[in-house]
Amino acid sequence: MYARRVGGRTLTLGVSGMLWQSSVVLYDKETGSLWSHLLGVAKGGPLRGTRLKQIPSTITTWEQWVATHPQSTVGFLPRSARRFTRGFYQLRPGQFVVGLRRGKHARAWDLAELAALDSPSVNETWQGIPLVVVLEKESYTARIFSRRVGNRVLEFSWQGDRWVDRQTGTSWHPVTGLALDGELKGKRLEALDGILSYRRAWQDFHPGSSYWPSRSR
Repeated sequence: MYARRVGGRTLTLGVSGMLWQSSVVLYDKETGSLWSHLLGVAKGGPLRGTRLKQIPSTITTWEQWVATHPQSTVGFLPRSARRFTRGFYQLRPGQFVVGLRRGKHARAWDLAELAALDSPSVNETWQGIPLVVVLEKESYTARIFSRRVGNRVLEFSWQGDRWVDRQTGTSWHPVTGLALDGELKGKRLEALDGILSYRRAWQDFHPGSSYWPSRSR
């Protein structure tokens, strides 16, 4: 997900019908520039080299989303669509990674390896960012959050069906990042702009990416 504001102008983006490295190419109606949907960068046209601001987003089930955002609306895919459902990712987790980039640096976490963990929660510090990658197995939702809350850096793990931090024992919602009970109740983790991507596409667009675990590439 990207912000459409570039400089003082709001762009109107659509699908160009072209592919670049087997990936969708967008265009904007205002300038005709062509954009990589995975990088958010204009690869041709008057705005070439411009990068859209990425906004943290969530790929999850409607059931999971509406439980925490009851006033939401939804756009339905055609009834024949079978892709991008919970089962789609559960059946093919080895094809996907959840990735993060900062400048020229990128890192990706293997979805199959996350799902195989007894406690699918990985605490790391990358590019100076203390972060946690968490997989909520019921909805098969992967999120990346900052582990910094105020002046503390927390470490997270699953205890049964509760996702908690080791420092305070506070229970957190793994999809929204909201503290549900405990010392930090009401606090919210900062969501980082991770991307759920096909592994091959991530490799093609981020050839210098590091991976977790290192053997998963």
